[in-house]
This record gives sequence, structure tokens and C-alpha cells, in this order.
Amino acid sequence: MSLVETFVSDKDLEFAKSFLENGYVITDVADRAALDEMRHYIVTLACQHLECSMPDNDGEFLETIHERVSAEKLNALRLGVYREMNKRSWMRPTYFHLGRKTIETLVGNELVMQNRVCLSVQMPNDTSSLLDLHADTRS
Repeated sequence: MSLVETFVSDKDLEFAKSFLENGYVITDVADRAALDEMRHYIVTLACQHLECSMPDNDGEFLETIHERVSAEKLNALRLGVYREMNKRSWMRPTYFHLGRKTIETLVGNELVMQNRVCLSVQMPNDTSSLLDLHADTRS
């Protein structure tokens, strides 16, 4: 048994191999309930900003939010939700917890995190957006 095999599971090695071959991985978050709580809070903030009633389905609301806000008012919505999200002491650690194991598997555990959780909103078929796929590894 090699040294690598004693510290890294076969599953983690396959995961890393998939990342290297494809440039991305898709995996479940560590805590679905925490993700759902975060999403619900974001939907609540968006509804407050847009002055609309709470939806029955958070995911559907987020998938169709472009039907409720114009491109001209999108940044105000984004900044409003962003500010309120970052006032909550639980937001940043919860966000990190959702992907920590995946990130550590791929790049190790010597990690740093930005001081604030960011929020990006893209409108469907928007060719004018300045936001492209974000990857710090390219900079």
C-alpha cells in the first residue's frame, strides 16, 4: 500500500481524477437542510425587496425571478439581498460548510475565504452581462 493510498480513499482519488479530466465536478452539498435554509432566507430577502408575497416553492421562484425584475433593477436587487445576507453571522460559516469537504478533497485544507458571501444574478440569454464564469484559478 502506497503512502497516498493510506491518506486518500479510492473514492476521493476518482473524484479528483474526474475534476482534472473535466475541469469541474458536480456533487451534493454536505447539508441539504442548511442549503434549503439559506435559499429560503435569500428568497425572503428578494420578496421583501420586490415587495411580493412569499412563493410556495423557493426553487421555482429563483428559477423565474427574471420574470419579476427588469435588467435595470437587477443590480439593486442583488446588492440589497447581498447586504442583508452578510448581516447574518450564520451565513458565511453555513455557506463554507456546504462545500468544505469537496473543496478540501480537491485542493487541500489550507483554505481562506472571502469576508463576505457574494451574490451573482444572471438573466436568461443576457449577452450584455459582464459576469462570466468565475474562476480564481484563471487569474
